[in-house]
Amino acid sequence: MPGRVVRLLLVGLLAATFPYAQGTASFLGLRLSNWLTIWAANCMLVVVAVFIATVAFFLVRAMVAYLEEGRWPKRAAGIDMSEMDMALDQVDQRSRDLSEGADQIRVLERHLRRSEELIRYLWSELDRARGSEARPADHTEQRRVHADE
Repeated sequence: MPGRVVRLLLVGLLAATFPYAQGTASFLGLRLSNWLTIWAANCMLVVVAVFIATVAFFLVRAMVAYLEEGRWPKRAAGIDMSEMDMALDQVDQRSRDLSEGADQIRVLERHLRRSEELIRYLWSELDRARGSEARPADHTEQRRVHADE
């Protein structure tokens, strides 16, 4: 039974690759004008495609088998895979630390803005309580003068 299937596939392959239209074709920079050479080139392309698909299938199958059995290499290209995993874990940990630090900075900036608003409000209340009408618009200059003294 499998022999008949293989024969049927070969006949189908030969029929599918047969150049029914007359003309020329270009293959790898070569101009092919004979129907036999065009047919041979078509058959060769199909054979190469089947070969590549078969090799890819068996490579993927072998990699999956290695992964399932846990036989994946522990050392590749002079690098120990456990060291690589540890390095990747450290990168992940450092990125989490940086994210947490950025979140803390945002919270501190928000508190700083609130504190600045409160300080401006208290300065204005202090000025109003003193009865001072001519006060500077920004108290940072006034604080610098007091700090220099």
